[in-house]
Amino acid sequence: MVDDESFKSTHGDIRYRPRLESAGSEALAAGLIELQPQFLLVNTVPPAPVLTAWRKSAPDDRRLLVLAAKEDPDRVQPTKMHGVEVALTSQHVTSEAAVELLSALEETWAAATKRRLPAPEPPPQPAALGAEGRVVLVGAGIVNLVTAAALLDGGWEVELIDAGPHPVSGAPWQSYGTTYGGDDARIFSLNETRNHHYRGLTESENLSYRRSVSDGGWLSRSLEDLNTEDRSWRAEFEGIPSWLRRKHDTEIIAFNQQSLPQWTEMMHRDPLLFSESGLRKRLYRAYGTDEQFRQGIEDEKSIGSFKRALTASELRDELPALGSAYARGHVRHVVEVVGFSVQVQRLAAGLIERIERRGGTFRWNHRVTAVRKNADGEVTGLEVSGDLVRARHYVFSPGASAEPHLLRSLGLASRIARVAGVWLTLPNVSPRLDWPLKVTRRGFASPGAVEGVNVVPGIDAAGRPVIRLGAGYGHLGTSQEPPSTGQLLLLSRALHETAGQLLPDAYAEAGVSPDAPTPPRFCVRPWTPSCLGIFHALAAERGGRCIVTGGHNSGGFAQAPSVASAVLAELRGRGHAMHTWYHPERTLEFLRLLGRNAATHVS
Repeated sequence: MVDDESFKSTHGDIRYRPRLESAGSEALAAGLIELQPQFLLVNTVPPAPVLTAWRKSAPDDRRLLVLAAKEDPDRVQPTKMHGVEVALTSQHVTSEAAVELLSALEETWAAATKRRLPAPEPPPQPAALGAEGRVVLVGAGIVNLVTAAALLDGGWEVELIDAGPHPVSGAPWQSYGTTYGGDDARIFSLNETRNHHYRGLTESENLSYRRSVSDGGWLSRSLEDLNTEDRSWRAEFEGIPSWLRRKHDTEIIAFNQQSLPQWTEMMHRDPLLFSESGLRKRLYRAYGTDEQFRQGIEDEKSIGSFKRALTASELRDELPALGSAYARGHVRHVVEVVGFSVQVQRLAAGLIERIERRGGTFRWNHRVTAVRKNADGEVTGLEVSGDLVRARHYVFSPGASAEPHLLRSLGLASRIARVAGVWLTLPNVSPRLDWPLKVTRRGFASPGAVEGVNVVPGIDAAGRPVIRLGAGYGHLGTSQEPPSTGQLLLLSRALHETAGQLLPDAYAEAGVSPDAPTPPRFCVRPWTPSCLGIFHALAAERGGRCIVTGGHNSGGFAQAPSVASAVLAELRGRGHAMHTWYHPERTLEFLRLLGRNAATHVS
């Protein structure tokens, strides 16, 4: 029999009492009256006198009985039993009251069981910079560039190591990761990186990773090609109940809301950087049906993003490039929302220049092949192209390009899968599109892998005005195999469909076709089963840290400032919500808790 356990957090205590459930009704009732828990997680419904005594022991407090085993649904149909809220975890919960309490239970569990390391030693002051103040960052995409700039502000030395060539070296785009491999456009919105799989509390199952793109799913590989880690990843995804998906969605959006003022501060502090990066400080959403429009306004208002719905005359004045699409009914409604766009590769180039100017260094074409640890499991260095690189702290932002053996050494086996997105570039013909759009689609793959398209005006390498369209979520699993041409062309078909409807003149001028045999430009993004990002801190020698960030389904651009803040907080021994919410084992541990064969109380 497992011994009693207690887990403490600032949100409350979790007490694991395996003996109490079999100790009899009187002992269970006495324990509940003594401990005064808000939640009771058990396998079977306790007798009525136990529930009544628990309810009466503190009549003003809410109580939730959580049933982890497969109880007979007929016994727990009511949302309340003897005054106690009931949730059956083997079924999808639709009661808002039960969802609210279950969400509080999960939050308490996450805070109580988060693996916290001892606080690191205080960082050196800027005047004492040296080996003790050095941070090595692995990956030089946009997330780690923003983090490196923040570390320099905080007085650390930084070195960035990237497996790809220098971004201005002229190497083929296939040589790069997400930031440089995709096209030169990113959008920030408060809905960015959201949980695309939350479809409401009543959804009973989600089989997106068992269906192909052409069948309304996300799968861009055959089921037979998926390996053991892929199946483990999928099993975790499918085991997440809809109420927990909704909770994850609100947390993702909270980090977007946190990042917005940080992006704004960066723009005020270095306006030249952003003007040279093609900043466009408006964002619109376009809808093809009345229902999409109604739902879109509701969603945007709920997160504080809605600004206004455009009238027909405003649409013609502000977005004349959409005139034909509006006249033909492909666009019925447009709203302005909070957001902006940049040319991310120009932004990255500007950050690289500024980091080097401030003493930061880069190693391009250098791959980390192993993470060395001592007998205590502390990270002692990185093997990089035959050399041993050591520092006080290490920050990994591997995107989707980390080898599986490296992820396993960082405690992230089966945590990060890869998802392909495709790009299409059109000339920005008259009347020009001046502002970025997020388009809610109809048509091929719109219920699944290509639900929406980002449409971003900008300038190409030759200085010509262009429009870049990006879309698609083609699940590739955890292997490093590139997507097949056939699968990319399937995703691209939806992109061509939208381009031809939305911008027919630009599409015709481009002379492109979905039937072309050559694969489109694509990038591969990291994806987690929960759709949450990752923040994972391991111990390094001499009180240091080895931190892994990433897993964000958009490549992390929108949340880059929040990630940087979370890294600095970790190195300074301070708390940050990302440390808990993006812990890689958080969801899996909670789902395992719900299946434990014992009584658990949370107060």
